Amino acid sequence: MIRPLQKRNSLGADMAQQLQEMIGQGVYQPGDTLPSQRDLAKQFGTSLPTVREAISILATIGLLEAQPGRGTVVCAPENSNQNLFFQAVSETSEAQEFLEARRLLEHYTLTHAAKHATANQIAEMRAILMDMAAAKDNVENYIQADFALHFAIANACNNRVVVQLLHAIHTPLAGLVRNLSTTLFLTQGFEKLHQAHSNMVESIAKRNPNLATNAFDDMLEQILSAEEIGVALEQNSNDPTLGTEFLEDLRWNFTRLVGPMATIVIKDAANELGIALEQLRSSQLERFLICIATQLPKNQREEFAVLETLLQKRYGQKN
Repeated sequence: MIRPLQKRNSLGADMAQQLQEMIGQGVYQPGDTLPSQRDLAKQFGTSLPTVREAISILATIGLLEAQPGRGTVVCAPENSNQNLFFQAVSETSEAQEFLEARRLLEHYTLTHAAKHATANQIAEMRAILMDMAAAKDNVENYIQADFALHFAIANACNNRVVVQLLHAIHTPLAGLVRNLSTTLFLTQGFEKLHQAHSNMVESIAKRNPNLATNAFDDMLEQILSAEEIGVALEQNSNDPTLGTEFLEDLRWNFTRLVGPMATIVIKDAANELGIALEQLRSSQLERFLICIATQLPKNQREEFAVLETLLQKRYGQKN
């Protein structure tokens, strides 16, 4: 029932996801007390800090609660939106609320990164900026570097809970942000969008939180209008989802190649892109398959390349 933890952004995040799935499946029900942190560490084959991080993530979204004298208790869902952070944004008003929440979190991460970022962390941010510059002719590569930069900034703020909240909001926002960024990239030019990110990083390097948050606000204001959001939400109509046929084809063939680990690898690749599997589109297929390939041992990549070519022919964008 418990699968080996996979280190994506953190083991704690993966453990939190598994615990949430177990709660959803009824293994732990509302009112139940979880095993002790030490017992959970043994069950998952991990450390106490990882367990504490997982509990902190689920407590943040109201799924768990620490009660004196009882331990960690599973909370009763107050409504059907218990998994709100893990669903895709589909309405304009909801998107605006998520973007405003993102603004608050980004202000926190930028402010504290300006205070706490190490020389190595700033060097990492600048390296990602170089990746963004190199991707000026490839929108999807630019957007992936964009996501990486914001999480590098978040990791420099020295607050794991805030980082996990940003990840939680990123999941439903990823498709929307991808469309909005694509629109800006194509209509207003690469230079303007890239300059805003460069300003954030250099403001952090100068230890100036006000300049850093102002740079983020300048960028966000360009995409916060209801009209622009509405257009972004509708963009997918010309790029339909690949559907269950693709997912069944991928899972069947990929399982034959790598065995039971196929399910985890596929899910990790979708998480890396910030895409729900059911919402994967033709325009995202190439990047998705690349993410899968990077997780494989070298001796399996050549075999996967054959499957990759086949899937691209069957489901990729037709020129």
